[in-house]
Amino acid sequence: MAIVLQFDSVTIVHRDNPSRHDDLDQCIQNKDIQKLRSCLLAKSLSDVPPKYIIKIIEADWHEGVDLLIEKFPEISRRKMRYFKAAVSECAFKAVQYFSPEQFSLSDEYIADAIEALDGDVKSDAFIQIVEWLIERGHPVSGRLFYSFAFIAYSDADVLLKLAELLIKHGADPNYKSIDEDERDLSDPLLFLLDSYCYRKTSIIPKYHGKQAPVNLGAVKALLAVGADGTAVDRRHNNVLHHFGFIADQDEASMQELYRLLIEHGADPTAKNSSGYPPLLWGVNPDCSLSKIIMIQNGADLTVRGPDKSTFGHMLFINPPKEERVNRIIALLKAYGFNFDLKDNEGVSVAKCVQGWEDMHPHPSKRIKQDGALR
Repeated sequence: MAIVLQFDSVTIVHRDNPSRHDDLDQCIQNKDIQKLRSCLLAKSLSDVPPKYIIKIIEADWHEGVDLLIEKFPEISRRKMRYFKAAVSECAFKAVQYFSPEQFSLSDEYIADAIEALDGDVKSDAFIQIVEWLIERGHPVSGRLFYSFAFIAYSDADVLLKLAELLIKHGADPNYKSIDEDERDLSDPLLFLLDSYCYRKTSIIPKYHGKQAPVNLGAVKALLAVGADGTAVDRRHNNVLHHFGFIADQDEASMQELYRLLIEHGADPTAKNSSGYPPLLWGVNPDCSLSKIIMIQNGADLTVRGPDKSTFGHMLFINPPKEERVNRIIALLKAYGFNFDLKDNEGVSVAKCVQGWEDMHPHPSKRIKQDGALR
């Protein structure tokens, strides 16, 4: 079998001749990892198919990476890309991390390891990998906390251990950074919340453009090690403004996330640079659940935007599905909302509701004169 990979203008062909690897196959069959390692050391790069390196790495991370460091000290970044591309991403997720003497390490590497894990951090083994990388000279900075946005379903205890490990080595959980468009100032907590927003496809590879679920473990870990719950971005959007943009998902998780943010100092009344508090920011069909949770937790229903619009007005500019609108209307009534409030143009919320109901009549009012449903 031949693996052909094209990088820039260079084509690399790796040929795997099974008849040349009977000794390696025998080691795998006998589960003799030490002998497999010895056999690999006796071969050249062109004689080592990726699957055998995988077996070493699966058996022992340190042993596997040390093998590559010892065996291929002359390997170039370009060849490393070839080798990495030719193997399972999950099995080869730490092979790119060589010693500082061989490569100039950047603080992106641990973040890359998290991404390679495809969003799953469920084992203390990952903590051991990070510790090992740090021991070998991997630099640590607050930028590593941004990698928490890559994490999906994870063990909360492992995430907390990871956060505490980074703090131990001097990482700042409130490290400020400019976003990719160089427009906005962010920090790890804001970046994490923003990764769940409806307007962005997930940066976690396993979701392939779908919306990643809110990871309470990641939020809790950041807050536990000192992430600032009162942080704001350059537009003065606080964590609740970002919460308001989170795409609808599991309601219990959303409720707990809101409670966590409030407990850590988030201000539900703070206005951003455009003059909008969290309740009025991001009112759209995809994020209606976040608004329901804000209302249920005592958001000020009398607050207005720059054009004097209330939440009731903004709800009907681009309303969610019918059943969700009906739920919100019932919620507003239950919390004593004044439907007679008017915006700058003199339009009351009651008029907006009437227009909605005319377009979406109750089933009992949809009967034609002949008794058939419209």
